[in-house]
Amino acid sequence: MYSDDVNLNLGDTIKVVLRGHLTNPGPKSKAKFRLTLIETSGATSYLKLDGTWTATETFIYLDLNPNFDITVQSQALPATGALSLTIYQAEQLLSGSSNYELTYADVQNSATASSSGAVGEFHTVQRQNRPSSISTDTKTIYNGDSASLIYEGAIWKQTNTIPTSVWFRKDKTESKPILQIAAEDILRSQQKPQKLFTGDIYGFMPYLSIINIDNLEGKFFPIEWSFNAMTNITSVKLLQFFGDELTDIDYKYTLDYGNTTKVTITS
Repeated sequence: MYSDDVNLNLGDTIKVVLRGHLTNPGPKSKAKFRLTLIETSGATSYLKLDGTWTATETFIYLDLNPNFDITVQSQALPATGALSLTIYQAEQLLSGSSNYELTYADVQNSATASSSGAVGEFHTVQRQNRPSSISTDTKTIYNGDSASLIYEGAIWKQTNTIPTSVWFRKDKTESKPILQIAAEDILRSQQKPQKLFTGDIYGFMPYLSIINIDNLEGKFFPIEWSFNAMTNITSVKLLQFFGDELTDIDYKYTLDYGNTTKVTITS
């Protein structure tokens, strides 16, 4: 069996996780895999069990007795190229069964943890004219734009050759990482003190609703919601949010090296 190709860059590192077991009792056998990097130059490299790369065709063998659970952390990729995983039938050490089941296979891109030692990114925004702490201090997002297709759900650019890297909001002229837009949207939606409404509405109101309230600025959305089918009443808690553009957003991009120290100054 062959996986789809995954485009990776020079210096990226990958972590390969493989788990499986024999499907029926039998003599000891070895599961067989190959990770192949077809470089943009046309050369080919292979990943070894110790994480190094070699130009000689190499296979990864894992003992089946009756299970295997292995993680291979690679060294930096020697070149930019397309990586693929090949799964073979088991290699028999003795005559008998060679059937096994691969229950889990994952190739994870560790590009942000390469030579820089970073484990993630910080996308920090703050208003220059009206600094405040109205919004949440930190939000953790596990996936943003990726330079490769290593993550499930990666989205292609219109060229259908590389994944997305920058975005723009509808009817806006901009070109930004999606996490920058997400952070700036928090400031836009919470740029003023927000009103909170709690009450009942006669009839059904879908949870994913945007509400206008007469004579009140901004829009409202449910943060708590329940519908009583017997009484035909929707109980909601609505929070106000805003959509005006802000021209004083200060954006800063930094790498996360995993050791964050918050300093508190007291008088």
